[in-house]
Amino acid sequence: MQEVEEDKLKAQKYFDKGYIINGPRLQRLTLRDMEVCLGSNYFEFLLRPLPQLTHLDLSGATHRDGHGDFEFLLVLQNLKSLVLHDVPGITQSALVTISKLKLLR
Repeated sequence: MQEVEEDKLKAQKYFDKGYIINGPRLQRLTLRDMEVCLGSNYFEFLLRPLPQLTHLDLSGATHRDGHGDFEFLLVLQNLKSLVLHDVPGITQSALVTISKLKLLR
């Protein structure tokens, strides 16, 4: 339990800054086998400051609370390539959300 509290304190500095990665021109990002235990909006918070992202690989990424309908992907309007190999929780509603990404090949 103490580890979770320590993680929350470490994460707070990023929330205070308003971003985890400040990469307005970043185009490619790979986050393989990432395990997220904090905040249901973690992925949206991570991806929102990356408006030029065209390629995203989340292979094996898990979230303690699940990925929901993958709505966090909708902040990536320039996304052309998405890899979700071995990502749990890809439901029919998640596929509907993903299909809203018009540039996705």
